[in-house]
Amino acid sequence: MFFRYFLPACLLAYLFTTFFWRSYVVSKKTGINPFTFKNSDTAHDFVGRVFKLTFAVVVLVVLVYALLPAAYGYLAPIRWLEHPLLQWIGVAFLILSLAWTIIAQAQMGEAWRIGIDTEHRTPLVKTGIFRISRNPIYIGVVITLSGLFLIIQMLLLC
Repeated sequence: MFFRYFLPACLLAYLFTTFFWRSYVVSKKTGINPFTFKNSDTAHDFVGRVFKLTFAVVVLVVLVYALLPAAYGYLAPIRWLEHPLLQWIGVAFLILSLAWTIIAQAQMGEAWRIGIDTEHRTPLVKTGIFRISRNPIYIGVVITLSGLFLIIQMLLLC
């Protein structure tokens, strides 16, 4: 029962802090919209559409898992993976990924964008966790999806 309450709360916290709040902060400081995806036929904008679709599916899966347990069975759960230890590891992954992503975004400062901003060049961030990885925010996203998978064990999250 804990997971049915924890997942929507965690997902809401993740989306708010890592997308909406950070976008608001960067936009207020720079006057630049950090969302760089548009509606063109470029590969960059296609990736943006896939990214949005992926997050929409994740939100839908979490809501079905939390609010419609009877419908959850129709979303191809992998029943043999259902184990409390894996679910608690998933919780740890979600908490770790949220902290990791917030730290990475804070260290990017005003250079943070969603997508590649070709109009407003920013300096390359080389300090903090960016010394370890060029893409720590994507590592955070992968850890988030892994944590969700360990809790929900659903093929749609593979």
